[in-house]
Amino acid sequence: MLQRIGSGVDYAAMIPRKQLDIGWTDLIAAFGRSLVPLDRLRLGRELETAWKIVGASRQTTDPPPRDNSSTILTALSVRSGFDATLTALDWPPGSEVLVSAITIRDMPRILVEHGLRAVPVDVDMGPLTVPVDNLARAVTPQTRGILVAHLFGSQMPMQPIIDFAREHGLLVFEDCAQAYTGDGNAGHPESDVRLFSFGPIKTATALGGAVLTFRDAGLRNRAEAIQVTWPIQSRSNFLRRVLRFGMFKFVSSRLAFTIFANGCRWLGVSHDDVLSRGVRGFAGGDFFQRIRRRPSSPLLSLLLRRLRQHHGERLARRRVLAQEFDTVLNGIDRPGRSARDHSFWVYPIHHDRPDELMQHLWQAGFDATRGASSMGLVEPLSSDAPQPRAASESLRRLLYLPFDPSMTAADVRRLGRAMSEFDEQLAPHSENAGY
Repeated sequence: MLQRIGSGVDYAAMIPRKQLDIGWTDLIAAFGRSLVPLDRLRLGRELETAWKIVGASRQTTDPPPRDNSSTILTALSVRSGFDATLTALDWPPGSEVLVSAITIRDMPRILVEHGLRAVPVDVDMGPLTVPVDNLARAVTPQTRGILVAHLFGSQMPMQPIIDFAREHGLLVFEDCAQAYTGDGNAGHPESDVRLFSFGPIKTATALGGAVLTFRDAGLRNRAEAIQVTWPIQSRSNFLRRVLRFGMFKFVSSRLAFTIFANGCRWLGVSHDDVLSRGVRGFAGGDFFQRIRRRPSSPLLSLLLRRLRQHHGERLARRRVLAQEFDTVLNGIDRPGRSARDHSFWVYPIHHDRPDELMQHLWQAGFDATRGASSMGLVEPLSSDAPQPRAASESLRRLLYLPFDPSMTAADVRRLGRAMSEFDEQLAPHSENAGY
């Protein structure tokens, strides 16, 4: 249910938490392609070619990409592709998968649906890595695989994890849903399955869709055979998504967002709840019935369009903006501060009073949120199992600041002042207030 809130003082002119990373021309094109017949097989071939180009566009010291048409699979979502792959693997019930302790909440749910056990592995929140020592403490004879998620736009070094997996005969899922940059970083070539999301709030969104890359073409083909048995997402369903997120894009302008946030307040509901629910891809109804569908042809067409576009300027602006945040919020505790490679999909911080700070920032005109994504903690299987204390403490103190390339240096300075004012108000009451 939506949270009811009091009336109180209206919010100042609001800077939205994030704008959808899609242009009006993209939305118009998606609308038009929802109304005409499209060649699904041709779209599939062109998507595979486009993905290989994306993966080859960055000059690295990694081995040459092994991707070809037999190792790439498109899906309705990362959840859908993960579900199909687990069905194809058909691991024995009770098998365990080591999962980075902060991940999309639905991923452990999918593991459980397949009779598997999700074993949390704690995260080092400074560099946002999953230390091999933590994997070693969690592995058992029942372990079959490892699922690690790159968090908040960062990309952890995968080689230590892959070496550990090979030593123990484990399959590696590399969840790159928050890490797509479009500049050739297509995950580690030795990961068994790499998963990329193009959901509504992701970089280069196609309002849905996912691309999975497999080391083993046979596993890819078995996963595809599972997907072929699923119904195709209807054109009308995709068209409704285009219209819905077109509305969200309109509301994300500062004036419209201020009117929207104050309108929700006058109606006695939380705009934060409205937004968080509105961007969820699979809210309500039968979850597995919703994810077990294939992407529609208009969705594939939009995904192809987004893969062919260049996103470097926006990504560069995000990195510059993050530096401005770090300078103004000097000394702030944030996950990923020591991450080696970071594209800053979002900008989360840690604070001892995140809920109170969020309300303060709303009043100051900054749409901070605690529910900007569907990430959560993977709960340990028992009290005797290794506890993901760092991840748990991080989520308890986590707050996402509004972060969008449209923000100016003046916006960032004003945000810094608002946060300092909050901590000054707390100072008489707590020796440990702030960050």
